[in-house]
Amino acid sequence: MFNHKANRERPKHDTKLSSTYTTYQDALDLTRDEMNEELGWFYERVVRGLKEVLSAERVEFLPGKVGLPGFHIIPSHLAWTFPVFRFHSDEKFDLIVDYVLGVKGGEGLNPGTCVGESRISFTLPIAMPDERSGLNYVDFSTDERGTDCRRDAEKVYGREGNWKCHWKTRELYREGVMVVHSGTLLHSIGEWSYTGHDRNRVTMQGFGFKCKQGGEDVWYIYW
Repeated sequence: MFNHKANRERPKHDTKLSSTYTTYQDALDLTRDEMNEELGWFYERVVRGLKEVLSAERVEFLPGKVGLPGFHIIPSHLAWTFPVFRFHSDEKFDLIVDYVLGVKGGEGLNPGTCVGESRISFTLPIAMPDERSGLNYVDFSTDERGTDCRRDAEKVYGREGNWKCHWKTRELYREGVMVVHSGTLLHSIGEWSYTGHDRNRVTMQGFGFKCKQGGEDVWYIYW
């Protein structure tokens, strides 16, 4: 665990990887070069995959003292057969601008050239515990009866004017197949069957957004 309240002004050479002395953000900064050195070949493949999915010419790591896309490693446990993971959406773009481009020094980036609505989250499944592993998310476009809320919006409001279209569904993961979704998507880690103590769930995770640099669209990815 890392102490988020530790002093951010401490010189880098004085930073220690312990719960007392290091913030989570400091740890990301400290491990960036090491991860790139050890896993550079892997990140090259991730960038190629994102270029294909996003139909983008340029996908680059966000400059500055931010983390590279990282890993979720969830050890096998009987508890994960229940829907215990919290639904959430990923961080707002204004927080990205304030923190990543401000505090952590996004070198050479002008936030005014970046598109807040473009922000994405991406997952690369590496090891899945069973064939039902995946992402739970809320679909606001249909209801449980299949009503198309975008086409029949006037039919799906209740007496109190509440939007009735919200349906939990599942995006199944396949090992080696990248999944990209909007950063605003309401989602959670999907539960899975317990098949043994050694069936861990391993994914690579990252975020991204699009900016204009020198007249070109550039997707910046980070963690």
